[in-house]
Amino acid sequence: MPRLFKAPTSAQTARFYDDLIAGRTRRGLWGAEARFDGGLISAKGSVKRHFTPNVAQYIGPTDTVLDVGCGSGGFLPILSGLCAKLVGIDITPSFVGKSRELVEKLSLSNTEIIQESCNHLPFDNDSFDVVVMIDVIHHMEDAQGSLKEVYRVLKPGGNVIVFEPNKLNPLVYIMCMLDPNEQGLLRLGTKGIYRRLFSPYFTVERITYNGMLIGPQKRLSLAISDLINHQRTRQLLGWLNARMFIALKKPQ
Repeated sequence: MPRLFKAPTSAQTARFYDDLIAGRTRRGLWGAEARFDGGLISAKGSVKRHFTPNVAQYIGPTDTVLDVGCGSGGFLPILSGLCAKLVGIDITPSFVGKSRELVEKLSLSNTEIIQESCNHLPFDNDSFDVVVMIDVIHHMEDAQGSLKEVYRVLKPGGNVIVFEPNKLNPLVYIMCMLDPNEQGLLRLGTKGIYRRLFSPYFTVERITYNGMLIGPQKRLSLAISDLINHQRTRQLLGWLNARMFIALKKPQ
C-alpha cells in the first residue's frame, strides 16, 4: 500500500481528536456528536447486540483489564461491569478528560484512566488478564511496537480483544479514503493482513465480521446491519459488515 496511506503520527492523532472534541474541526458523519459521546455509546442497541456478548466471553469477574485507546470512554461502563479492575489509557488529553468525567459520573469505582501512548505502556510485565483495543490498531504509528508492548503487559494465557473497521465494506473504504486520520486502515482492514500482523505475538482464536455501529443510529443503517447479520443471510453477506471482531491469546 502506498505510503500515502500510512497512519498519522501519534502527535497528529492526538491533535486531531483534541480539535474534534473542542469543536475546532468537524468531519461530518464521523463528527464528535455522532461517534464520540462516551455517555451514549454503551447504551446503543447495536453495541449491546454486537459488542457486549462477544467481549463477555473473554473477560472474567476477577480479571484486570486494560482498554488501550479508550477514547471518550464509551465502552468503559460495559467493560467495568465485567471485570474486577479496569484501566483505560489514551494519548489524547480531551479523551482522557471525557473518560474521567464519565467514570466519575457513573461511579465506576474499579476504573482508572491514564494519559499515555500505547508505545510506552507504564505497567509491569504480566500485569493484565485481558487487553481490549477498539478501533485503535489502524491509528497506531508503530503497530508492531505497540503490539510488543501489549504482549509484554499481558499475562501468559491472557486474552486480547480487538475490534477494527472492515475495509471490504465499500462505505468504510470510501470514508477512510476521504478522512486522512483514518487512512491507516487502508494498509490493514482484512482478515489475512490482521492474522499476519498478530502472528509474531499472539494466537488468533477467532476472527469474524461484526455488525457493531457506533456512529449515527439511522434507521437505514441499522436495517442494513440487521439484514446482513440475519441468520439466513449472514453467511452470504457477513463480509459487508462495518467491523471485524478478533480474539487473540498470548501463549502460555
